[in-house]
Amino acid sequence: MKVLSMKEKMARARLRRRMLFLSLLRGRSRFLSTLLALAVGTTILAGLLGLYLDIPRQLSREFRSYGANLVLLGQDLSRGISRDVAAEARKIIPADRLVGFAPYLYEKVKINEQPFTFAATELAEARANSPYWLVDGAWPENEKEILVGKEIAEQIGVSIGGRLILSRTSGDSQSMDERVNVQREYKVTGLVLTGGKEEAMIFASLEAHQRMFEARPYDVIEVSMVGSEAEIDDLAAQMETAFPGLEARPAKRLTSSQDQVLNKLQTLVWVVSLIVILLTTISVTTTMLAAVTERRREIGLKKALGAENRELIREFMSEGILLGLLGGTLGIGAGYIFASRVALSIFTRRLNFAWELIPLTLIMALVMTSLACIFPVQKATQVEPALVLRGE
Repeated sequence: MKVLSMKEKMARARLRRRMLFLSLLRGRSRFLSTLLALAVGTTILAGLLGLYLDIPRQLSREFRSYGANLVLLGQDLSRGISRDVAAEARKIIPADRLVGFAPYLYEKVKINEQPFTFAATELAEARANSPYWLVDGAWPENEKEILVGKEIAEQIGVSIGGRLILSRTSGDSQSMDERVNVQREYKVTGLVLTGGKEEAMIFASLEAHQRMFEARPYDVIEVSMVGSEAEIDDLAAQMETAFPGLEARPAKRLTSSQDQVLNKLQTLVWVVSLIVILLTTISVTTTMLAAVTERRREIGLKKALGAENRELIREFMSEGILLGLLGGTLGIGAGYIFASRVALSIFTRRLNFAWELIPLTLIMALVMTSLACIFPVQKATQVEPALVLRGE
């Protein structure tokens, strides 16, 4: 086999590029129709891929509006969760996944001798955990302000801006005199409406708790984080291993429902994508077969002059790769626009551009054109020069 010099290799490369350009120029109508088919196919694929990459992430955060999906308890309920353990447990959760981390202290208080549940928490974290709460008024800003459940407000006749005197109640170690004497006045800044047990509670900050009660371990910690059911289960197991006295309970109904919705969405995207890939590949294959038929005499002449099959394969594959790159490039921009419209109209949210969309779309376009070239190239290599040049 003759070894080509660098100059000869460069000359052959220039000749191949010229032949490729002339081939596309002669069959420009075929080239444009193939490019259009690829552009449409990659537009749909890029759009679906954009939805696949970004919408599940957004919906996963949207599911956090239904409340906490992980609850932390002390295995010995009478001892609760120490503040040191709570701080360390929070560090285990990735910061970019954490939505809210709300510790709660529950106490019994009295208003005009009527007993009610007093729930002290980090109000900002509770608000992040429970965006479904409807608060008529404002959230407390200091330790002298509270939220009152709608049910309690109707029962005792208090409204926003009103003041309540809370008395500390039961505690076996406390004397009757001590329980009667511990009273604090609070301002009602808002009423809580949830349709659930929260309407029968009084909510305040941890600092407000310290005004009436001694500092003690947390009763429960509600955690809201972004993640699949498996990821939350793994994190719960990790916490229980790290802290033997801690019990981590994932909210199974919530996490499994989230996974079911996201899995169905992703499955739908995969099915539609496969159908689009199949149809686009068939369309390109048909066009390339037509090109082989049109160029049979040209192919036969090349083979008669000594062209080898590998050179024909390289020529057709070069056309396919060029079409794939052009079609994929057009599809990226059009696909993002298409996905953004779908996200706004169906999911009512803006789509963030995922940079991984660029290489993935180009790879899919190249895969489609490469698959589409297999059969036409095989036909081109089977052309018999003698028969073609005789007009048979």
